[in-house]
Amino acid sequence: MRRRGGVAILPVVLVLVLSLAGCGGRAALDPDRAATLQDQVLTVTSAAAAGDWDAADAGIAALRLQLESARAAGDVSRTRLHEIDQALARVASDVAAERARAEAARAAAELAAAARTAAALATAPPSTPTSASTSAPPAATKGPGSGSRPPAAKPGRGDPKPPKPKKDH
Repeated sequence: MRRRGGVAILPVVLVLVLSLAGCGGRAALDPDRAATLQDQVLTVTSAAAAGDWDAADAGIAALRLQLESARAAGDVSRTRLHEIDQALARVASDVAAERARAEAARAAAELAAAARTAAALATAPPSTPTSASTSAPPAATKGPGSGSRPPAAKPGRGDPKPPKPKKDH
């Protein structure tokens, strides 16, 4: 079964939940501990189905810690511990594989978008200059501190001629 995040881990999760529930007889797993672990399994599957890989990984780590705590407290038999641990390893593997597939698909989509953009730019007609881009640049601002100098005066264009030197008598 596939979900929004592309995760196909439902069969493995069902095995994990069934191994937590037990099959009657002497309890191989404390019922309260089993309920806590089942809630955490639901958290992992919800995160994985939503494509929230970091939350799924954190949930798997929390499940491992809870399972170790149950073992240390004597709340789980050795056989049941092994079954749950194997199912949890399969879930972790499936989540990692789905994460890798999702990241590869995202990278491929980004690459395809970049290729489309490059192709569109390569086939676009060259832009024609507008009248604003061909006009002369704006005149420099005159005034103190503007960094511009007045244009040099050209002789014979209405500028006064320099005074003639006086003769000594």
